[in-house]
Amino acid sequence: MDKEIKFISGIYATEYRDWCHRIAINVKQFEEQFKFFKENANENGFYEFEMLKSKKGKLYFKQKDLLKEEVTSKDHSPDRDSLPF
Repeated sequence: MDKEIKFISGIYATEYRDWCHRIAINVKQFEEQFKFFKENANENGFYEFEMLKSKKGKLYFKQKDLLKEEVTSKDHSPDRDSLPF
């Protein structure tokens, strides 16, 4: 499994208050990142990413992890008509 974190470049967050975070965008750095967003947007035109907090408390943005497809026992053993449980 790939544990590499794919950071979003050009966007930064700081905790302003307990309930509020400030977001800053470095326009030059973010231009390339935005091209990637446009190329990888979903069918509704959105690209989702995550804002997380490091163990040291620093906020950062990363690409959203892809959901793994759930494999059912029927998919895993298609030759079985009934399951033993």
